[in-house]
Amino acid sequence: GNDWTEIPNAFTLFLAICLIGMAMGISLSFVSGIAQKTNQPGGITAILSFAVLIPVLYAAVALMKREALADPGQQAQWGWLLIIMMNLLPFGLSNLLYPYLWRD
Repeated sequence: GNDWTEIPNAFTLFLAICLIGMAMGISLSFVSGIAQKTNQPGGITAILSFAVLIPVLYAAVALMKREALADPGQQAQWGWLLIIMMNLLPFGLSNLLYPYLWRD
């Protein structure tokens, strides 16, 4: 039968896990860099991180449902696109804003 312990494509599952981890790390680093320029960086980091991580976590659940459980009803193409964009957008914005954030 179709047991939950069988992984149909281990490479795509590993790729999804790596991209999700990178998206979370890049997003949190970006938010933390912005928050360090405020008076209360801990509070601002917590508030901004919650708003930034919700799309990442939503796409991560959809991708893991599709890849790990092989759910044919779950369409994960938008999830892949969202995870890739959540890697590229904060990385690009942090490179763009770096000179302005750390200017004294």
